[in-house]
Amino acid sequence: MENVGAVKELCKLTDNLETRIDELERWSHKLAKLKRLDSMKSTVSSGAFRFKKLLVRQVWHSQTNNLLLDQPKKTQCEIVSMFP
Repeated sequence: MENVGAVKELCKLTDNLETRIDELERWSHKLAKLKRLDSMKSTVSSGAFRFKKLLVRQVWHSQTNNLLLDQPKKTQCEIVSMFP
């Protein structure tokens, strides 16, 4: 009779252990998924930052080029206005 009780107790313990292992595996999968999402967000964020930096650089260069191209015209106008 003691053996039957011991077997029942052992079955309860192993069932509880299996249940906990299943829960841990589910949480492990959820954490892995969250880490992947976090990594993707980081990648997208750094890509957006690089794009913004590139865009600002292009705008700055285009403005600088426009200023350089406009300078001779201003100089020509000043020279013409000096000689009426």
